[in-house]
Formats: sequence, structure tokens, C-alpha cells
Amino acid sequence: MRRDALLVHTLHACLPFEVMILDQTGAIQFLNRSAEEFLGCHMNDVIGTNIEEFFPGLLSDKKQLECPHRRIEVHPFSFDGQSFLLCTAKDTSEKRRLENELRSTEIEYQETINLQQGMTFKYKKVNGRFIHTLCNGELAYKLGRSPETVIGCELSDFLPPDVAVRKSAYYERAWNGESVTYEGTSGTGITYLATLKPVYRNGVVAEVIGSCVDITDRKRVEEELRLSEERYRLIAENVLDLIRTVNKEGIILYASPSHASVLGYDPEALVGRKCTSLLYSEDLIPATRLFREMLRTKQPTPCSEFRYQDVNGNIHIIEVRGIPVLGADQEVEKVIIFGRDISERRKTEELLRHSDKLSVLGELAAGIAHEIRNPLTALRGFIQLLQTENFEKKRYLDVMMAEIDRINFIASELLLLAKPQAHHFKRHDLYFLLHSVIKLLEPQTNMDNIRICLALNAPIPFIYCEEKQMKQVFINLIKNGIEAMPDGGDLFISISLPNSSHVRIQFIDQGCGIPEELIPRLGEPFYSTKEKGTGLGLMVSQKIIKEHHGELTIESQVGKGTVVSIVLPTVL
Repeated sequence: MRRDALLVHTLHACLPFEVMILDQTGAIQFLNRSAEEFLGCHMNDVIGTNIEEFFPGLLSDKKQLECPHRRIEVHPFSFDGQSFLLCTAKDTSEKRRLENELRSTEIEYQETINLQQGMTFKYKKVNGRFIHTLCNGELAYKLGRSPETVIGCELSDFLPPDVAVRKSAYYERAWNGESVTYEGTSGTGITYLATLKPVYRNGVVAEVIGSCVDITDRKRVEEELRLSEERYRLIAENVLDLIRTVNKEGIILYASPSHASVLGYDPEALVGRKCTSLLYSEDLIPATRLFREMLRTKQPTPCSEFRYQDVNGNIHIIEVRGIPVLGADQEVEKVIIFGRDISERRKTEELLRHSDKLSVLGELAAGIAHEIRNPLTALRGFIQLLQTENFEKKRYLDVMMAEIDRINFIASELLLLAKPQAHHFKRHDLYFLLHSVIKLLEPQTNMDNIRICLALNAPIPFIYCEEKQMKQVFINLIKNGIEAMPDGGDLFISISLPNSSHVRIQFIDQGCGIPEELIPRLGEPFYSTKEKGTGLGLMVSQKIIKEHHGELTIESQVGKGTVVSIVLPTVL
């Protein structure tokens, strides 16, 4: 009895859904508390009432009824030899909500599939044939594969036989459990990438889902990149310029084949070595400094000349330029270094420089010979006086010593200019260099009625230079000024400091001037505004100034004269 009472109490008070017990006719025999609330009446008020009054049609063959927010079902059961009907009503609000959400999700999913730029498809294996069960996406229509032409069909129904056979092999691999990726091309020129993935149910492949993306643009870019790389490699492997790719640590990643023909090194053997390993030892520090500066500024280096040693130890002069390659983060990823062997060009320039020097010496010969003749005449006269008894010995001897020193100076300057010497950059007094050149050219200035005026507008600094070369530049520029004034005049030489690290030397003549359209051509070999000029003097001068990290500029006005300016770095 206690057990029956406990069962009734549980049915009445504890079940979270509605429970009603009916007899065979449908008359209500019992209601639990949830059912009372659902019907809105107490159990004692409805005992014996037929359930059809509340839910018409419930006791039909279906024995179930859908009401708002409820699903009512009737199930027969027996108790103590008697037959009853168990009527339950369950809240279906949450289920309906989930079903609606699922339906909305399915609609959104279908819309996503339909609107995607790629293509999604599925297929199953039926009687040994691969039958498509889904096909959607923008790419499907581009390929001429609308769902109507694909779903329910196999490959041979919409593809050429050879294509169908080839793709069937991919389908078979995916059906056997393999993830497959392949490329395909349509007759309209579209290239796509397809991926097949098996879908397992209960441990076996139930279907295969495939996806395609349009890679036409990507393939076009890849082809353009491949052609560009081929052209670059063709150029890199056939030019004589040295091309190297190095990382930020200066390690060579690639070396062009020209390294073998120019320096004798196997390009493959250079990979992994420091890019400075080929440099002449004295050029190692400036080259390293230039490389680090490029990494800091992320800007290409100016063209610089360094000495390289080939495999036999011979020295080559290489004109080098580095170009940094920046990554997506605008940081230097690697550096491309271009080099060109200019050893032969340097030899040619040296021959031109020597030719210009010989030209200068030839033109100076007449004036210097005249200048030497004068002190020799004085010396001869004084020696004749020494043969007499009455003369002022000391005064005459002083004059003789001065004239001998004058001859010695002229001869020394000629030897300095003419004698081949190794180039040694040293710290020199700019005033001394200019003064010695002016003294050397005095014979010619005296003969041509030219007066040289040296104007010092600042303390004279020291410069770092090769003495012979710098004197050659000053001689060329002073001679040009002299020849620009055939009737005589003043040649001004001005020295000033444009800033704390440079000095400016200007050569200002009062000649006829140079037309503006001719100035850009000055410095070209064998181009000159003088009747018998070769153009080598100014060309050589410009080259020497450039080697000294300076700048030479020319300004001129017809009828007023010409100003040649040289700017050179100074040293303490």
C-alpha cells in the first residue's frame, strides 16, 4: 500500500510533464499536478470526463495530437488485469525553437553554398557508379555545371570521356579514404583547384565532399613570375657583371656564373661565404662600413670602387653597388650586390691621364726653357765677374744661389709631374699645393701678360689627396684660364669654406666665356672649345676630383668669363 501511494504521489507531484490515465473509453481516471495546470482544473472536477472534450480527435487511429506548445500522445497499458490508456502531453516549445533555428541554419548554409565564389559538391557510390548528390556555388555556373545538370548524374554524363576517366581516378582514391587535391582546366580557360574529402559514418566512407576554388588569376601571376624569373636568370647567367644575393649578415645566398669568368671562382662554392671574403684586405673595413650603413638607412649604396682578388691572387678593380630588398614589414630581408670589373677602364683612363700630362709638359716646355735660360745667363755673367778682382762677392753669390734654387725647383716640379709614381693619399697643405703650381706656371703667365691673384677668404685647411694628381688638376685649370685670355688679364683663385667639412677653390678668368649649351659636354674625351684642345685635361681633372670624393662644376657667361669651382673634403 505504501508503494502504491508513493507511486501515485510521484506521478502526481514530481513528473515535469503532464500525465493523464484514461479507461478504455477515454474517461479520465487520474491527473497529475502538471496536467491539472495544463487543463486548468482540479482532478476531482474532471474524473469521468472523456478526454475528447478537451482534445477532439485524440483517440483516433493516430493516438496523438499536436497542440500549441504541446505534443499529446496516448499509449495503452494494463494494470492488475485491467486495460487503461496513458495520455502524456510534452512541452514542444524548445524543440520547435531548435527546429526553427536548424531550419534557418540550413537555409543560410544553402544560401552560402549557392553564393560562394567557389563550388561545393558531393557524390556517393551507387552500384559502382559515382552519383552526385550536391552541386552549388558561383564557380559551378562559370564551369557550366548548374545543379540541374550535375545532381543525380555521374561524370560521364556531363564531361568528355577522357576527362571523365581521369577524374574518376581521383574520385576512386577519395572513396577509398584518401584526401585528394588536383588541378583542372575548363574549356573556357578557367583553372581551378579541387579537393576531395571522404565522409565517414560508422567507420566506412558514406560519401565524398568536394570543393573547388578558381585559381585562374593565381596561375596567371605564377606564370608571369616564372617568365620573369627565367628572364632574370637568363640575364644574370650571361652578363659579365658580378651579381650576388646576400642576407643581412653578409652571407652569400646566390652568385652569378660571371664570378667564374671574372674572378675564377665557382659560383656554387661561394654560397655560404661572407661577401667580403673576396675583397683585398685594405678595402675590408670601408666595404663593411658601407654595408652596415645601407642596412641602417635601407637605401641603395652609391657606386664605390673596391679591389677584389681573383683565384690566382690578381687584383681587380670592381665598381660595386648594393640594393636592399625590403620585406612586408619594411625591414631589410636581403641585399643584391652588383659589381663590374673596371680594371681595363682604369688602365685606359690612366693612359689618357698620361697623354694629358705629356700635353701639359709639351706646352710648358717653351716657357720653362725660356725661364731656365734667364738664370743661366745671370750665372754665366756672375762667373765672368768672379774672374776679375773687384766685385761684391757675397751679393753676387746670393743671387747665384737663388737662381740655382729656381732652376732646381722647376726641374723638380717637371720630374714630379712626369715620373710614374704609386698613388698615396696623404694629408697636404692646400696653400702649398696651389703656391707651388703658381710658381711653376709663372714663365707662361709672364709671357702671356697674365696676373694670378690668390684670394684667401678663410683659414687655409689641409686636404687628404694624392699630391701629383691634385697639382695636375690645378695646372689644367690655370692653363685653361690663361688660354681663355689671349690678350692678358687677371686670373683669380679664391679659397673659401662653404661648411665645416669642405673647402671650395674657384678659378675665375676674364676670358670670352663658354656658350651655355656647350657646358654639359665639357669633360667629354676629345671635345674642346679650344682650337687645338683634346678635351682630355678637363676629363682627367673631373675624374681625379671624383676619386678624391669632391665635385667639379663650371659656370660661364659669354663675354664675361668662366668660373670653375672645386669642392673637396677637409681634414684636421
